[in-house]
Amino acid sequence: MEREPTVTIERWRNVYSVAADFPAPEELRLRLDRMVEREVVDACRRRLAPLLDASDPSVWLIREIHVDLAVDAGENVAQQAGAAWGEQLALEVSRVLGGATGGGSVVRFANRAAYVAQWARDMAAGCAWEQWYYAEFASLRSLAQSAAIVEGILREPGEAKPILRLLHGWRSLEAVLAALTPADARRLYEGLLPRSLLRAAEPGRWASRLLALWNAVALSTSGDTGRDALRLYAAAQAEWAEPAESDAAGLRFAIDGLLELRRMVSALHSSKMAGRFLQAAVAQQYEEAREILRACGIAADESAIEFVNRTSGGDLTWANFAAAVVRPSAAAEAYRDESFLSELGGVFLLGTAFRDLGISDAMRSAAQSCEEPQRAEAALRHLLAVRCVGKARASLAIGDAAMLLFSNADGKTPLSEMAEMLAAADEAAAMRVVAETMQARGDEDPAEGALDEHLDYFEIGRVFPELELDAERERAWSRMAAAVLRNFARRLPGFGRSSPEYLFQNFLAGTSSVRRAAGRIEVRLPQSPLVVVLRMAGAYRTLTLPWREGVEICLLAPGG
Repeated sequence: MEREPTVTIERWRNVYSVAADFPAPEELRLRLDRMVEREVVDACRRRLAPLLDASDPSVWLIREIHVDLAVDAGENVAQQAGAAWGEQLALEVSRVLGGATGGGSVVRFANRAAYVAQWARDMAAGCAWEQWYYAEFASLRSLAQSAAIVEGILREPGEAKPILRLLHGWRSLEAVLAALTPADARRLYEGLLPRSLLRAAEPGRWASRLLALWNAVALSTSGDTGRDALRLYAAAQAEWAEPAESDAAGLRFAIDGLLELRRMVSALHSSKMAGRFLQAAVAQQYEEAREILRACGIAADESAIEFVNRTSGGDLTWANFAAAVVRPSAAAEAYRDESFLSELGGVFLLGTAFRDLGISDAMRSAAQSCEEPQRAEAALRHLLAVRCVGKARASLAIGDAAMLLFSNADGKTPLSEMAEMLAAADEAAAMRVVAETMQARGDEDPAEGALDEHLDYFEIGRVFPELELDAERERAWSRMAAAVLRNFARRLPGFGRSSPEYLFQNFLAGTSSVRRAAGRIEVRLPQSPLVVVLRMAGAYRTLTLPWREGVEICLLAPGG
Protein backbone atom coordinates (compact mmCIF):
# COMPACT_ATOMS: atom_id res chain seq x y z
CA MET A 1 0.00 0.00 0.00
CA GLU A 2 1.51 3.31 -1.09
CA ARG A 3 1.76 6.06 1.47
CA GLU A 4 0.58 9.58 0.74
CA PRO A 5 3.24 12.26 1.18
CA THR A 6 3.04 13.96 4.56
CA VAL A 7 3.11 17.73 4.30
CA THR A 8 3.63 19.64 7.54
CA ILE A 9 3.53 23.44 7.48
CA GLU A 10 4.95 25.03 10.61
CA ARG A 11 4.13 28.64 9.79
CA TRP A 12 2.12 30.29 7.03
CA ARG A 13 2.21 34.02 6.41
CA ASN A 14 -0.01 35.79 3.88
CA VAL A 15 0.46 39.32 2.60
CA TYR A 16 -2.54 40.56 0.61
CA SER A 17 -2.17 43.52 -1.73
CA VAL A 18 -5.39 45.26 -2.78
CA ALA A 19 -6.30 48.61 -4.22
CA ALA A 20 -6.16 51.50 -1.77
CA ASP A 21 -9.88 52.16 -2.18
CA PHE A 22 -10.92 48.50 -1.83
CA PRO A 23 -14.00 48.34 0.41
CA ALA A 24 -13.90 46.25 3.63
CA PRO A 25 -10.25 44.97 3.37
CA GLU A 26 -10.44 43.33 6.82
CA GLU A 27 -13.42 41.26 5.73
CA LEU A 28 -11.50 40.22 2.63
CA ARG A 29 -8.51 39.17 4.76
CA LEU A 30 -10.72 36.94 6.92
CA ARG A 31 -12.33 35.40 3.85
CA LEU A 32 -9.00 34.63 2.20
CA ASP A 33 -7.59 33.21 5.44
CA ARG A 34 -10.55 30.82 5.62
CA MET A 35 -9.90 29.84 2.01
CA VAL A 36 -6.31 28.96 2.89
CA GLU A 37 -7.45 26.80 5.82
CA ARG A 38 -10.19 25.01 3.87
CA GLU A 39 -9.00 24.86 0.27
CA VAL A 40 -5.36 25.76 -0.36
CA VAL A 41 -3.54 23.25 1.88
CA ASP A 42 -5.80 20.39 0.80
CA ALA A 43 -5.34 21.30 -2.87
CA CYS A 44 -1.58 21.43 -2.38
CA ARG A 45 -1.57 17.95 -0.81
CA ARG A 46 -3.67 16.50 -3.64
CA ARG A 47 -1.44 18.07 -6.26
CA LEU A 48 1.78 16.87 -4.59
CA ALA A 49 0.68 13.22 -4.41
CA PRO A 50 1.31 12.39 -8.11
CA LEU A 51 4.47 14.52 -8.19
CA LEU A 52 6.26 12.63 -5.41
CA ASP A 53 7.51 9.04 -5.39
CA ALA A 54 5.36 7.24 -2.83
CA SER A 55 8.15 4.67 -2.23
CA ASP A 56 10.79 7.31 -1.49
CA PRO A 57 11.45 7.39 2.30
CA SER A 58 13.45 10.61 2.19
CA VAL A 59 12.71 13.54 4.47
CA TRP A 60 12.79 17.07 3.02
CA LEU A 61 12.75 20.23 5.10
CA ILE A 62 12.16 23.55 3.37
CA ARG A 63 12.86 26.71 5.32
CA GLU A 64 10.66 29.00 3.27
CA ILE A 65 8.81 29.24 -0.01
CA HIS A 66 7.45 32.41 -1.58
CA VAL A 67 4.46 32.24 -3.93
CA ASP A 68 3.02 35.25 -5.72
CA LEU A 69 -0.53 34.78 -6.96
CA ALA A 70 -3.24 37.02 -8.40
CA VAL A 71 -6.77 35.91 -7.50
CA ASP A 72 -10.23 37.21 -8.07
CA ALA A 73 -11.47 38.39 -4.68
CA GLY A 74 -15.09 37.71 -5.51
CA GLU A 75 -17.07 35.67 -2.98
CA ASN A 76 -18.13 33.03 -5.51
CA VAL A 77 -14.65 31.97 -6.71
CA ALA A 78 -13.10 30.82 -3.41
CA GLN A 79 -12.89 27.13 -4.36
CA GLN A 80 -11.43 27.84 -7.79
CA ALA A 81 -8.92 30.33 -6.40
CA GLY A 82 -8.01 27.96 -3.58
CA ALA A 83 -7.27 25.16 -6.05
CA ALA A 84 -5.13 27.46 -8.18
CA TRP A 85 -3.27 28.71 -5.13
CA GLY A 86 -2.67 25.14 -3.84
CA GLU A 87 -1.48 23.98 -7.26
CA GLN A 88 0.96 26.88 -7.51
CA LEU A 89 2.32 26.07 -4.07
CA ALA A 90 2.69 22.37 -4.94
CA LEU A 91 4.58 23.21 -8.14
CA GLU A 92 6.92 25.47 -6.19
CA VAL A 93 7.56 22.70 -3.65
CA SER A 94 8.22 20.28 -6.53
CA ARG A 95 10.72 22.67 -8.10
CA VAL A 96 12.55 23.05 -4.80
CA LEU A 97 12.74 19.27 -4.32
CA GLY A 98 13.98 18.93 -7.87
CA GLY A 99 16.90 21.21 -7.08
CA ALA A 100 15.78 24.06 -9.30
CA THR A 101 15.74 26.46 -6.38
CA GLY A 102 16.03 26.54 -2.61
CA GLY A 103 19.80 26.72 -1.97
CA GLY A 104 20.55 26.65 1.76
CA SER A 105 16.84 26.75 2.56
CA VAL A 106 16.37 23.07 1.68
CA VAL A 107 17.75 20.05 3.57
CA ARG A 108 17.27 16.41 2.58
CA PHE A 109 17.80 13.26 4.64
CA ALA A 110 17.76 9.75 3.20
CA ASN A 111 15.04 8.65 5.61
CA ARG A 112 13.55 9.33 9.02
CA ALA A 113 16.30 7.40 10.82
CA ALA A 114 19.00 9.46 9.09
CA TYR A 115 17.25 12.69 10.12
CA VAL A 116 17.08 11.74 13.79
CA ALA A 117 20.60 10.28 13.77
CA GLN A 118 22.00 13.53 12.37
CA TRP A 119 20.10 15.48 15.05
CA ALA A 120 21.57 13.21 17.76
CA ARG A 121 25.05 13.71 16.34
CA ASP A 122 24.61 17.49 16.28
CA MET A 123 23.15 17.39 19.79
CA ALA A 124 26.28 15.62 21.03
CA ALA A 125 28.39 18.26 19.30
CA GLY A 126 26.33 21.03 20.91
CA CYS A 127 25.20 22.64 17.66
CA ALA A 128 21.72 21.17 17.05
CA TRP A 129 19.69 24.11 18.32
CA GLU A 130 21.50 26.44 15.90
CA GLN A 131 19.96 24.63 12.91
CA TRP A 132 16.57 25.76 11.67
CA TYR A 133 15.66 22.27 10.39
CA TYR A 134 15.53 20.79 13.89
CA ALA A 135 12.47 22.81 14.90
CA GLU A 136 10.56 19.54 15.27
CA PHE A 137 12.66 18.71 18.34
CA ALA A 138 11.93 22.03 20.08
CA SER A 139 9.87 20.30 22.78
CA LEU A 140 13.10 18.64 24.00
CA ARG A 141 15.01 21.89 24.53
CA SER A 142 14.03 22.06 28.17
CA LEU A 143 15.74 18.70 28.86
CA ALA A 144 19.39 18.19 29.68
CA GLN A 145 21.55 17.24 26.68
CA SER A 146 21.80 13.55 27.65
CA ALA A 147 18.10 13.10 28.40
CA ALA A 148 17.11 14.95 25.23
CA ILE A 149 19.23 12.69 22.99
CA VAL A 150 17.81 9.50 24.49
CA GLU A 151 14.24 10.79 24.39
CA GLY A 152 14.65 11.94 20.78
CA ILE A 153 15.82 8.48 19.72
CA LEU A 154 13.40 6.39 21.77
CA ARG A 155 10.31 8.33 20.76
CA GLU A 156 10.88 6.86 17.27
CA PRO A 157 9.86 3.25 18.06
CA GLY A 158 10.36 1.95 14.54
CA GLU A 159 13.59 3.85 13.91
CA ALA A 160 15.61 3.57 17.13
CA LYS A 161 17.67 0.57 16.01
CA PRO A 162 18.43 1.95 12.52
CA ILE A 163 19.42 5.24 14.19
CA LEU A 164 22.03 3.46 16.30
CA ARG A 165 23.23 1.50 13.28
CA LEU A 166 23.70 4.74 11.33
CA LEU A 167 25.59 6.42 14.18
CA HIS A 168 27.93 3.43 14.32
CA GLY A 169 28.39 3.45 10.54
CA TRP A 170 29.14 7.19 10.57
CA ARG A 171 31.72 6.61 13.34
CA SER A 172 29.71 9.00 15.51
CA LEU A 173 28.50 6.58 18.15
CA GLU A 174 31.35 7.34 20.56
CA ALA A 175 30.66 11.07 20.39
CA VAL A 176 26.98 10.47 21.19
CA LEU A 177 27.79 8.02 24.00
CA ALA A 178 30.19 10.56 25.51
CA ALA A 179 27.27 12.99 25.81
CA LEU A 180 25.12 10.47 27.73
CA THR A 181 25.08 9.91 31.46
CA PRO A 182 25.50 6.26 32.56
CA ALA A 183 21.81 6.17 33.53
CA ASP A 184 20.65 7.54 30.17
CA ALA A 185 22.95 5.15 28.27
CA ARG A 186 21.34 2.30 30.18
CA ARG A 187 17.86 3.66 29.41
CA LEU A 188 18.68 3.76 25.70
CA TYR A 189 19.96 0.17 25.79
CA GLU A 190 16.81 -0.99 27.62
CA GLY A 191 14.71 0.76 24.99
CA LEU A 192 16.52 -1.01 22.15
CA LEU A 193 16.58 -4.47 23.74
CA PRO A 194 13.92 -4.57 26.48
CA ARG A 195 14.55 -6.75 29.50
CA SER A 196 11.28 -8.57 28.73
CA LEU A 197 13.14 -10.32 25.87
CA LEU A 198 15.15 -12.31 28.39
CA ARG A 199 12.16 -14.53 29.14
CA ALA A 200 12.62 -16.17 25.73
CA ALA A 201 16.41 -15.92 25.59
CA GLU A 202 18.46 -18.69 24.02
CA PRO A 203 22.23 -18.18 23.97
CA GLY A 204 22.57 -19.41 20.40
CA ARG A 205 25.76 -18.20 18.74
CA TRP A 206 25.74 -14.65 20.10
CA ALA A 207 28.19 -15.21 22.96
CA SER A 208 30.83 -16.59 20.58
CA ARG A 209 30.12 -13.89 18.03
CA LEU A 210 30.55 -11.14 20.61
CA LEU A 211 33.77 -12.68 21.91
CA ALA A 212 35.07 -12.69 18.34
CA LEU A 213 34.30 -8.95 18.15
CA TRP A 214 35.42 -8.09 21.68
CA ASN A 215 38.94 -6.92 20.87
CA ALA A 216 37.74 -4.70 18.04
CA VAL A 217 35.18 -2.81 20.17
CA ALA A 218 36.45 0.16 22.18
CA LEU A 219 35.03 -0.98 25.52
CA SER A 220 35.59 1.03 28.68
CA THR A 221 38.17 0.11 31.28
CA SER A 222 35.95 1.35 34.10
CA GLY A 223 33.16 -1.19 33.62
CA ASP A 224 30.65 1.32 32.19
CA THR A 225 28.03 -1.30 31.36
CA GLY A 226 25.43 1.00 29.80
CA ARG A 227 27.74 2.45 27.17
CA ASP A 228 29.56 -0.86 26.66
CA ALA A 229 26.26 -2.67 26.08
CA LEU A 230 25.40 -0.13 23.37
CA ARG A 231 28.87 -0.50 21.82
CA LEU A 232 28.53 -4.28 21.64
CA TYR A 233 24.99 -4.06 20.28
CA ALA A 234 26.00 -1.58 17.58
CA ALA A 235 29.02 -3.68 16.58
CA ALA A 236 26.87 -6.82 16.35
CA GLN A 237 24.32 -4.95 14.21
CA ALA A 238 27.07 -3.82 11.88
CA GLU A 239 28.43 -7.31 11.32
CA TRP A 240 25.25 -9.38 11.23
CA ALA A 241 21.72 -8.76 10.02
CA GLU A 242 19.22 -7.26 12.45
CA PRO A 243 18.12 -10.27 14.51
CA ALA A 244 14.52 -11.40 14.69
CA GLU A 245 12.86 -10.91 18.07
CA SER A 246 13.64 -14.47 19.19
CA ASP A 247 17.28 -14.04 18.19
CA ALA A 248 17.38 -10.55 19.71
CA ALA A 249 16.64 -12.20 23.05
CA GLY A 250 19.79 -14.27 22.66
CA LEU A 251 21.77 -11.14 21.80
CA ARG A 252 20.52 -9.35 24.91
CA PHE A 253 21.31 -12.42 27.02
CA ALA A 254 24.85 -12.62 25.60
CA ILE A 255 25.62 -8.91 26.04
CA ASP A 256 24.38 -8.85 29.63
CA GLY A 257 26.07 -12.14 30.46
CA LEU A 258 29.49 -11.21 29.07
CA LEU A 259 29.49 -7.81 30.75
CA GLU A 260 28.51 -9.39 34.07
CA LEU A 261 31.19 -12.06 33.58
CA ARG A 262 33.68 -9.24 33.05
CA ARG A 263 32.60 -7.60 36.31
CA MET A 264 32.91 -10.81 38.27
CA VAL A 265 36.27 -12.06 36.96
CA SER A 266 37.68 -8.55 37.44
CA ALA A 267 36.58 -8.56 41.09
CA LEU A 268 37.73 -12.09 41.93
CA HIS A 269 40.96 -12.02 43.93
CA SER A 270 43.06 -14.21 41.66
CA SER A 271 43.09 -16.23 38.46
CA LYS A 272 42.91 -19.35 40.61
CA MET A 273 39.72 -18.10 42.28
CA ALA A 274 38.25 -17.21 38.89
CA GLY A 275 39.07 -20.71 37.65
CA ARG A 276 37.33 -22.27 40.65
CA PHE A 277 34.24 -20.14 40.07
CA LEU A 278 34.05 -21.06 36.37
CA GLN A 279 34.56 -24.74 37.11
CA ALA A 280 31.70 -24.68 39.64
CA ALA A 281 29.38 -22.81 37.26
CA VAL A 282 30.12 -25.12 34.34
CA ALA A 283 29.55 -28.19 36.52
CA GLN A 284 26.23 -26.75 37.78
CA GLN A 285 27.60 -26.60 41.33
CA TYR A 286 25.72 -23.38 41.90
CA GLU A 287 26.02 -23.19 45.68
CA GLU A 288 29.79 -23.52 45.46
CA ALA A 289 29.87 -20.81 42.77
CA ARG A 290 27.85 -18.49 45.03
CA GLU A 291 30.14 -19.20 47.97
CA ILE A 292 33.24 -18.30 45.93
CA LEU A 293 31.65 -15.00 44.92
CA ARG A 294 30.58 -14.21 48.49
CA ALA A 295 34.09 -14.99 49.79
CA CYS A 296 35.42 -12.30 47.45
CA GLY A 297 32.75 -9.80 48.49
CA ILE A 298 30.85 -10.06 45.20
CA ALA A 299 27.08 -10.13 45.11
CA ALA A 300 26.06 -13.55 43.81
CA ASP A 301 24.29 -12.98 40.49
CA GLU A 302 22.20 -16.02 39.60
CA SER A 303 21.83 -14.90 35.98
CA ALA A 304 25.60 -14.66 35.52
CA ILE A 305 26.14 -18.17 36.89
CA GLU A 306 23.38 -19.45 34.60
CA PHE A 307 24.98 -17.62 31.67
CA VAL A 308 28.32 -19.35 32.18
CA ASN A 309 26.65 -22.74 32.39
CA ARG A 310 24.35 -22.33 29.39
CA THR A 311 26.81 -20.72 27.00
CA SER A 312 29.72 -23.02 27.81
CA GLY A 313 27.67 -26.16 27.21
CA GLY A 314 29.66 -27.84 29.96
CA ASP A 315 32.99 -27.00 28.29
CA LEU A 316 35.38 -25.59 30.89
CA THR A 317 37.96 -24.70 28.21
CA TRP A 318 35.41 -22.45 26.51
CA ALA A 319 34.45 -20.82 29.82
CA ASN A 320 38.10 -20.14 30.71
CA PHE A 321 38.69 -18.69 27.27
CA ALA A 322 35.64 -16.41 27.53
CA ALA A 323 36.77 -15.19 30.95
CA ALA A 324 40.27 -14.48 29.63
CA VAL A 325 38.88 -12.47 26.72
CA VAL A 326 36.62 -10.25 28.82
CA ARG A 327 38.99 -9.78 31.80
CA PRO A 328 40.49 -6.26 31.46
CA SER A 329 44.03 -7.12 32.52
CA ALA A 330 47.48 -7.48 31.06
CA ALA A 331 47.31 -11.23 31.61
CA ALA A 332 44.16 -11.42 29.53
CA GLU A 333 45.86 -9.42 26.75
CA ALA A 334 48.67 -11.98 26.67
CA TYR A 335 46.14 -14.82 26.56
CA ARG A 336 44.28 -13.21 23.69
CA ASP A 337 47.51 -12.95 21.74
CA GLU A 338 47.72 -16.74 21.87
CA SER A 339 44.07 -17.75 21.37
CA PHE A 340 40.92 -16.20 20.02
CA LEU A 341 37.52 -17.00 18.54
CA SER A 342 36.51 -16.12 15.01
CA GLU A 343 33.40 -16.49 12.89
CA LEU A 344 35.65 -16.87 9.84
CA GLY A 345 38.24 -19.42 10.96
CA GLY A 346 36.87 -21.72 8.26
CA VAL A 347 39.01 -19.75 5.79
CA PHE A 348 41.90 -22.05 6.76
CA LEU A 349 40.06 -24.84 4.93
CA LEU A 350 40.87 -22.93 1.72
CA GLY A 351 44.62 -23.12 2.41
CA THR A 352 45.16 -26.18 0.23
CA ALA A 353 43.36 -24.53 -2.68
CA PHE A 354 45.45 -21.36 -2.27
CA ARG A 355 48.60 -23.47 -2.28
CA ASP A 356 47.70 -25.74 -5.19
CA LEU A 357 46.61 -22.85 -7.43
CA GLY A 358 49.90 -21.02 -6.92
CA ILE A 359 48.20 -18.06 -5.25
CA SER A 360 51.40 -17.18 -3.38
CA ASP A 361 53.35 -16.79 -6.64
CA ALA A 362 50.38 -15.06 -8.26
CA MET A 363 50.22 -12.41 -5.54
CA ARG A 364 53.99 -11.92 -5.74
CA SER A 365 53.68 -11.28 -9.48
CA ALA A 366 50.77 -8.88 -9.01
CA ALA A 367 52.64 -6.95 -6.30
CA GLN A 368 55.72 -6.21 -8.41
CA SER A 369 54.05 -3.10 -9.82
CA CYS A 370 53.37 -1.76 -6.30
CA GLU A 371 55.58 0.65 -4.39
CA GLU A 372 56.29 -1.86 -1.57
CA PRO A 373 55.95 -5.30 -3.19
CA GLN A 374 56.42 -7.36 -0.02
CA ARG A 375 53.72 -5.50 1.96
CA ALA A 376 51.46 -5.41 -1.10
CA GLU A 377 51.81 -9.16 -1.62
CA ALA A 378 50.38 -9.86 1.85
CA ALA A 379 47.63 -7.25 1.45
CA LEU A 380 46.57 -8.63 -1.95
CA ARG A 381 46.51 -12.16 -0.56
CA HIS A 382 44.34 -10.93 2.31
CA LEU A 383 41.92 -9.13 -0.01
CA LEU A 384 41.62 -12.28 -2.13
CA ALA A 385 40.79 -14.29 1.00
CA VAL A 386 38.17 -11.67 1.91
CA ARG A 387 36.63 -12.13 -1.54
CA CYS A 388 36.52 -15.88 -1.02
CA VAL A 389 34.15 -15.58 1.96
CA GLY A 390 31.86 -13.28 -0.02
CA LYS A 391 31.03 -9.58 -0.12
CA ALA A 392 28.21 -10.13 2.40
CA ARG A 393 30.89 -10.78 5.05
CA ALA A 394 33.53 -8.37 3.76
CA SER A 395 33.08 -5.78 6.51
CA LEU A 396 33.69 -8.47 9.14
CA ALA A 397 36.42 -10.30 7.21
CA ILE A 398 38.62 -7.29 6.42
CA GLY A 399 39.80 -6.99 10.03
CA ASP A 400 39.07 -10.47 11.37
CA ALA A 401 41.97 -11.95 13.32
CA ALA A 402 41.67 -15.38 11.67
CA MET A 403 41.56 -13.90 8.17
CA LEU A 404 44.67 -11.80 8.91
CA LEU A 405 46.48 -14.79 10.43
CA PHE A 406 45.61 -16.95 7.43
CA SER A 407 46.91 -14.42 4.90
CA ASN A 408 49.86 -13.33 7.10
CA ALA A 409 48.78 -9.71 6.60
CA ASP A 410 49.43 -6.71 8.81
CA GLY A 411 46.22 -5.94 10.68
CA LYS A 412 47.30 -2.31 11.10
CA THR A 413 47.40 -1.55 7.37
CA PRO A 414 44.69 1.08 6.74
CA LEU A 415 42.03 0.35 4.15
CA SER A 416 43.22 3.38 2.17
CA GLU A 417 46.69 1.83 1.80
CA MET A 418 45.25 -1.52 0.78
CA ALA A 419 43.17 0.33 -1.82
CA GLU A 420 46.33 1.96 -3.22
CA MET A 421 48.07 -1.41 -3.43
CA LEU A 422 45.06 -2.98 -5.15
CA ALA A 423 44.87 -0.11 -7.64
CA ALA A 424 48.57 -0.48 -8.49
CA ALA A 425 48.57 -4.30 -8.64
CA ASP A 426 48.95 -6.20 -11.92
CA GLU A 427 46.06 -8.65 -11.72
CA ALA A 428 46.73 -9.80 -15.31
CA ALA A 429 50.13 -11.12 -14.20
CA ALA A 430 48.46 -12.91 -11.28
CA MET A 431 45.87 -14.46 -13.60
CA ARG A 432 48.63 -15.77 -15.87
CA VAL A 433 50.31 -17.53 -12.93
CA VAL A 434 47.03 -19.10 -11.81
CA ALA A 435 46.15 -20.15 -15.36
CA GLU A 436 49.54 -21.77 -15.91
CA THR A 437 49.30 -23.59 -12.58
CA MET A 438 45.81 -24.86 -13.38
CA GLN A 439 46.79 -25.96 -16.88
CA ALA A 440 49.76 -27.87 -15.47
CA ARG A 441 47.30 -29.66 -13.15
CA GLY A 442 44.88 -30.33 -16.01
CA ASP A 443 42.23 -27.94 -14.67
CA GLU A 444 40.11 -25.51 -16.66
CA ASP A 445 41.25 -21.97 -17.36
CA PRO A 446 40.14 -19.60 -14.56
CA ALA A 447 38.87 -17.19 -17.22
CA GLU A 448 36.29 -19.80 -18.27
CA GLY A 449 35.05 -20.98 -14.92
CA ALA A 450 31.79 -22.60 -13.94
CA LEU A 451 31.04 -19.95 -11.33
CA ASP A 452 30.74 -17.02 -13.76
CA GLU A 453 27.07 -16.61 -12.87
CA HIS A 454 28.13 -15.99 -9.26
CA LEU A 455 30.98 -13.50 -9.79
CA ASP A 456 29.06 -10.67 -8.12
CA TYR A 457 29.35 -12.74 -4.90
CA PHE A 458 33.05 -11.78 -4.74
CA GLU A 459 32.78 -8.05 -5.58
CA ILE A 460 33.93 -6.49 -2.31
CA GLY A 461 34.18 -3.09 -3.97
CA ARG A 462 30.42 -2.83 -3.50
CA VAL A 463 31.00 -2.94 0.25
CA PHE A 464 34.17 -0.83 0.32
CA PRO A 465 34.00 1.92 -2.34
CA GLU A 466 37.74 2.48 -1.82
CA LEU A 467 38.39 -0.98 -3.27
CA GLU A 468 36.15 -0.58 -6.32
CA LEU A 469 37.84 -1.35 -9.66
CA ASP A 470 36.74 -1.10 -13.26
CA ALA A 471 34.63 -3.99 -14.53
CA GLU A 472 37.47 -5.87 -16.27
CA ARG A 473 39.86 -5.76 -13.31
CA GLU A 474 37.08 -6.60 -10.85
CA ARG A 475 36.19 -9.61 -12.98
CA ALA A 476 39.78 -10.86 -12.92
CA TRP A 477 40.05 -10.77 -9.12
CA SER A 478 36.59 -12.34 -8.75
CA ARG A 479 37.58 -15.17 -11.10
CA MET A 480 40.66 -15.88 -9.01
CA ALA A 481 38.47 -16.13 -5.90
CA ALA A 482 36.04 -18.36 -7.82
CA ALA A 483 38.94 -20.60 -8.87
CA VAL A 484 39.90 -21.04 -5.21
CA LEU A 485 36.36 -22.07 -4.25
CA ARG A 486 36.05 -24.42 -7.23
CA ASN A 487 39.29 -26.12 -6.24
CA PHE A 488 38.05 -26.45 -2.65
CA ALA A 489 34.65 -27.79 -3.76
CA ARG A 490 36.13 -30.43 -6.05
CA ARG A 491 37.71 -32.07 -3.02
CA LEU A 492 34.25 -32.56 -1.50
CA PRO A 493 32.44 -35.63 -2.86
CA GLY A 494 29.32 -34.54 -4.74
CA PHE A 495 29.74 -30.76 -4.18
CA GLY A 496 32.04 -29.80 -7.04
CA ARG A 497 29.56 -27.41 -8.65
CA SER A 498 27.92 -25.92 -5.55
CA SER A 499 27.36 -22.17 -5.35
CA PRO A 500 29.80 -20.04 -3.30
CA GLU A 501 27.20 -19.19 -0.66
CA TYR A 502 26.18 -22.82 -0.29
CA LEU A 503 29.82 -23.76 0.23
CA PHE A 504 30.29 -21.07 2.86
CA GLN A 505 27.13 -21.83 4.84
CA ASN A 506 27.64 -25.60 4.85
CA PHE A 507 31.42 -25.93 5.20
CA LEU A 508 33.07 -22.67 6.32
CA ALA A 509 30.55 -20.88 8.55
CA GLY A 510 30.60 -21.05 12.33
CA THR A 511 32.74 -20.12 15.31
CA SER A 512 36.29 -21.42 15.20
CA SER A 513 38.83 -21.41 18.01
CA VAL A 514 42.31 -20.41 16.86
CA ARG A 515 45.45 -20.96 18.92
CA ARG A 516 48.81 -19.60 17.86
CA ALA A 517 52.06 -21.06 19.21
CA ALA A 518 55.69 -21.09 18.12
CA GLY A 519 55.84 -22.69 14.68
CA ARG A 520 52.22 -23.83 14.83
CA ILE A 521 48.68 -22.56 14.31
CA GLU A 522 45.86 -24.74 15.60
CA VAL A 523 42.37 -24.13 14.24
CA ARG A 524 39.47 -25.94 15.92
CA LEU A 525 36.99 -25.73 13.05
CA PRO A 526 33.25 -25.16 13.52
CA GLN A 527 30.52 -27.76 13.70
CA SER A 528 29.43 -27.10 10.13
CA PRO A 529 26.21 -28.67 8.73
CA LEU A 530 28.16 -31.03 6.44
CA VAL A 531 31.07 -31.84 8.74
CA VAL A 532 30.82 -35.51 7.73
CA VAL A 533 31.72 -34.55 4.14
CA LEU A 534 34.78 -32.66 5.38
CA ARG A 535 35.85 -35.76 7.32
CA MET A 536 35.42 -37.90 4.19
CA ALA A 537 37.50 -35.42 2.19
CA GLY A 538 40.32 -35.51 4.74
CA ALA A 539 40.00 -31.79 5.49
CA TYR A 540 41.10 -32.17 9.12
CA ARG A 541 44.84 -32.39 8.66
CA THR A 542 48.15 -30.60 9.08
CA LEU A 543 49.51 -28.58 6.19
CA THR A 544 52.01 -25.86 5.39
CA LEU A 545 51.49 -22.72 3.30
CA PRO A 546 54.18 -21.07 1.15
CA TRP A 547 53.67 -17.64 2.71
CA ARG A 548 53.98 -19.09 6.24
CA GLU A 549 57.29 -20.86 5.92
CA GLY A 550 58.17 -22.98 8.93
CA VAL A 551 54.67 -22.84 10.40
CA GLU A 552 52.41 -25.89 10.65
CA ILE A 553 48.68 -25.29 10.17
CA CYS A 554 46.79 -27.91 12.17
CA LEU A 555 43.10 -28.14 11.20
CA LEU A 556 41.19 -29.86 14.00
CA ALA A 557 37.72 -31.38 13.78
CA PRO A 558 35.04 -29.79 15.97
CA GLY A 559 34.63 -31.27 19.43
CA GLY A 560 37.84 -33.22 19.16
